[in-house]
Amino acid sequence: MAASAGPALLSRSDAGLRQRLRGLNGRRLSRPLFSAVGAGHGGVAAPYAFGKLIESGSRESVFGGYVFAAALMFAASFVAARFAVPAARRPLEQVATPLSAV
Repeated sequence: MAASAGPALLSRSDAGLRQRLRGLNGRRLSRPLFSAVGAGHGGVAAPYAFGKLIESGSRESVFGGYVFAAALMFAASFVAARFAVPAARRPLEQVATPLSAV
């Protein structure tokens, strides 16, 4: 049976494989979960913070918010330059080792 088969399709004799697949499914779900939580925080916190800055009526506060956001983006560019991998037009298997091989 293929390693990508779901645990429900396995017989009782495949308990070890079933347990291994259950672990892979948990790892497979961690990336979208963290992405969703991060996007949720950014999607809620940033508009709220900028709303408060605009509500204050101070142009300097709004400018400071933009400078802070630009500094975060600038720092992120250094992180990407250091840790990013060339992945354009490459299959995922060439970019990272599949979880089933671990």
